[in-house]
Amino acid sequence: MPHLIQRIVPQENLLIRPRVSFRVSELIFEFVNERVLEPQDIMQSSKFNYTLVLAFHRGLPSRLRNHKGPYNTPQRIYLSQKGFTIFDKTQKIAHLSVYGEHIDEKLSPQEYSRLVFEMLADFLLNNFKSVRQERLEQAWAEFNFLQLDQFQFPASFEEQRYVMDQDKYMTEWSDFLNKKDDKWILVKDQYKERYGF
Repeated sequence: MPHLIQRIVPQENLLIRPRVSFRVSELIFEFVNERVLEPQDIMQSSKFNYTLVLAFHRGLPSRLRNHKGPYNTPQRIYLSQKGFTIFDKTQKIAHLSVYGEHIDEKLSPQEYSRLVFEMLADFLLNNFKSVRQERLEQAWAEFNFLQLDQFQFPASFEEQRYVMDQDKYMTEWSDFLNKKDDKWILVKDQYKERYGF
């Protein structure tokens, strides 16, 4: 039952994404897994590999402003998938999204860790009746923030590992249709041009 955490951001947010190591997301998941999921035998089946895709969106679309959720505020909205998408009877994948005005490159590891915790908590509360918010918060109160000091901040590009990092894109659909190879933009090059590492 391996667990995989992936991170994505929309193309327009590639340069203003949280500049935190991917290992912080894994650390938070492992903490929640150990304190909450394992004791309740949630997401522990040896029949499946579990993937949680964390999607970070800057901005609050007006269509989401009234969305109800245990961690939603006027500044931040969490949307988690109901259940899992199952592939090949061996993989369970769920998408967890967060929208907010301050989800950007300035987000500190401490703020980011709480954000990821709330993404996970929102998903668990929406999908598993045995999970209680009080238990999640009790567990979170025991999280040792000093662990975050082992990770460089801002993290290097290579240490961030967002899904699109090794890809390229075009900003104009006509360039793609006309196969203008010189119009491809490499995410890595664009990022390093802005931040230097």
